[in-house]
Amino acid sequence: MKFGHIENPDDFFHQLGLLHDARIESFEWVPPKRQVLIKIDDLNSNFLGLPEYEGLLPATLVFSNVKKVIIGINPIPGSFYIYDLETSSSATHINVVIKFSPGGKMEFTCGSIEVQKMGNS
Repeated sequence: MKFGHIENPDDFFHQLGLLHDARIESFEWVPPKRQVLIKIDDLNSNFLGLPEYEGLLPATLVFSNVKKVIIGINPIPGSFYIYDLETSSSATHINVVIKFSPGGKMEFTCGSIEVQKMGNS
């Protein structure tokens, strides 16, 4: 797994099964920096129990130059998971839609996405 700037987010997240079942350790929206940071327990969580599973890989997703944030989340007791994370890239921006389990959704536009090893936010 390569950490750092994601050149092709659409392919990156599809190859990871749209991060299905990744448990969210923490979520932070930082308006002054125009960033959204999501710490997840395992980038490979979609493949847990399958031969394709490459092992535990905790990471922080850093979305930069964030605009047009729409968040719809009900207070949820216990664990909070990504149902899927989809991107749609253009020459100027990346549209991001994250669906949560057991419910909720977040949508925003960003300029870039980076993957950092957990703890390097």
